[in-house]
Amino acid sequence: MKRTLTMLAVAGLACGGASAQSNVTVFGALDVGLRHIAYSDNGSLNTVGTFGASASYLGFRGTEDLGGGLKASFWLEAAVLPDTGQSAVEAFGAPFWNRGAWVELGGSYGAVRLGRDWSASYYGQWEFDPTFNLGLGDGLHLSHVDGNFLWRNNSVTYISPSLSGITVRLMGSPSEGGTAGSYRAGRVSYTAGALNVAGSYGTTSGTAGGNYKLANLGASYDFGVARAMLFFSSNKLESQSERRVSVAASVPIGAGAAWASYGTVSTNSAGEAAGWFGANQVAAGYGYNLSKRTGLYANVSRVSNKGNGVLNNEEPGSYSAKTRPGGSATGVEFGMRHAF
Repeated sequence: MKRTLTMLAVAGLACGGASAQSNVTVFGALDVGLRHIAYSDNGSLNTVGTFGASASYLGFRGTEDLGGGLKASFWLEAAVLPDTGQSAVEAFGAPFWNRGAWVELGGSYGAVRLGRDWSASYYGQWEFDPTFNLGLGDGLHLSHVDGNFLWRNNSVTYISPSLSGITVRLMGSPSEGGTAGSYRAGRVSYTAGALNVAGSYGTTSGTAGGNYKLANLGASYDFGVARAMLFFSSNKLESQSERRVSVAASVPIGAGAAWASYGTVSTNSAGEAAGWFGANQVAAGYGYNLSKRTGLYANVSRVSNKGNGVLNNEEPGSYSAKTRPGGSATGVEFGMRHAF
């Protein structure tokens, strides 16, 4: 359960008395699961891990009403690993507030956000994935490059208000002399009732590995008995490219929901020369809600590589390199998530 600390501040201004109401919320979630992955002709791996159905994190957010329709807000969020008690800093060398650190000023004409945030071209990656890029069925397991471009430091973002269901997000960040490069991206989404369509395009230049381009397009429709999702992504790093397509559905069942997805990735000859190869992924799962805050889940996934590919369904940062070239990885996981 979220615990909210509310503070009322009244300040006297030179132009006359004024008052503003602000609040700060502590929030987060913990997810721990048991996972078994079998590798073709190369044994298996048993682990206790996290991020099976929810990210594990601790966060603080707050807003202040400045009057006249203007609001200021902030966001600080850090990933944690409850299976080991580590922070993302210890486990992966990530920034402490690796899941977001920004301030925002917004009103009727939209909002401007400054700081570390998800890249504008990443939103479609999770919005049209029934796992929200979590667990064994994460669609990003089929990508050779997406995991390096999820977050942007030093970013400036403009988020428009919704006009007839259309929302625009524009984002940029300078390289500041670092190896992450400079980033420019835009995203347009349209929502009308049960229909959601969104597309984005982003470029990153001056990185240690070269120039990177990402374009994606996704759509979903909620039929009531099921939500159907379709997603297409084109990624290019210099002359190497990959194209990924996925179809998925989420179906409410009882106190939870079941989901299933199929994804495939293909690469060009330059990609194969760099070690990128095609692969397919079939995945399914079910989440059962014990309450509004607590749930149980079970997921299965199989990644089958083509050529000399070695993609698998482990989480980024924990690859065991057990997948043989052209082999497959089949996994099952069971776990519990709790939000507060």
